[in-house]
Amino acid sequence: MVQTEATPLKFSIIMVARSETEVQGVLASLQSLESGNGGYEVILSTGNCPSMQRNRAAKVAQGEFLVFLDNDSEVHPLLLKYYLQGMEVSPQVAVVGGPSCLKKTANPLSNGIHLVFSSWFGLGPFRSRYQSLGDLRKATERDLILCNLCVKKKVFIAEKGFNENLYPNEENEFLNRLRDRYEMIHHPRAVVYRQQRGTLGEFIAQMLRYGKGRVKASLLRTTFLDGIFFIPLVFALYVTGLLFAIALATLNGWIVVPLVWSPFYLYLGFTAVASAISARSERAPLELLRLPFLFFLCHYWYGVGLVWGLVLAAFCRKLPPQSGEVNANSQVKMLNNRAQTATTVLES
Repeated sequence: MVQTEATPLKFSIIMVARSETEVQGVLASLQSLESGNGGYEVILSTGNCPSMQRNRAAKVAQGEFLVFLDNDSEVHPLLLKYYLQGMEVSPQVAVVGGPSCLKKTANPLSNGIHLVFSSWFGLGPFRSRYQSLGDLRKATERDLILCNLCVKKKVFIAEKGFNENLYPNEENEFLNRLRDRYEMIHHPRAVVYRQQRGTLGEFIAQMLRYGKGRVKASLLRTTFLDGIFFIPLVFALYVTGLLFAIALATLNGWIVVPLVWSPFYLYLGFTAVASAISARSERAPLELLRLPFLFFLCHYWYGVGLVWGLVLAAFCRKLPPQSGEVNANSQVKMLNNRAQTATTVLES
């Protein structure tokens, strides 16, 4: 259901992509979306700078609420209804979001990565971003994810939107700006469905970007990089140091002191337990062979990303912008909910 004369516009659904062809799956899933007490519009912003694209789309949006989806998000039919339930908790609520659950695929690696993300051992308190847990509740940036986020437009515009020097992690910096003056809600039933990365190379690159992006965002807000992020940072330094120690010992005929291995053996023990729990929860015993390796890649390469970001921060007054962030041909289009027509309303 889209806007008509009888149904005032309530939501502006914003998607970003390099081209319109990338969002056809999202648009197809919107066919079953119930708009509740108000209509919705769909806005596609194309280009190579997601944070800038979202800001431009927000400026031309007509809805009371901005809904941010990724170009591969598939929505629950009652998504907008659940957003409204969250907004009605209190007048101070400015943001409502829900989890990005797994869209089942034939790719076992994608399924395994999602098990890592939805595990306490994998992402700790951030796992609620990837699994429908608990009841409707107050949230922080740890609970919310940009591929499934609803924000009051007047608040978004007043806060000047996302920082366009950030990608990824632009939503985390934005939500931390809001947390002292507004309330945020996590609704576990406000679900979108997405695939995880399909290759190990993509997964490693994702973890590196997330770690580096977290540090870059922390430069804008000193309380942003809290203690939990030092766990993967220290782990990455330890593993890298251990590898160097093994290499030196091998070359020189030395013996690595057994005590040096103790933290790694402890990590392997936790990994085995977490893998067994996750595999049992999905009734997928074969995941026991894959999950320990994926847990390690998640923790190690995220930690390397943090170290990389800190090194750049130490040698650069200002971290360089993300590669490919600026596109002079970026444009915003209004799409109908069947994706049959597209009219350009803003172009730079």
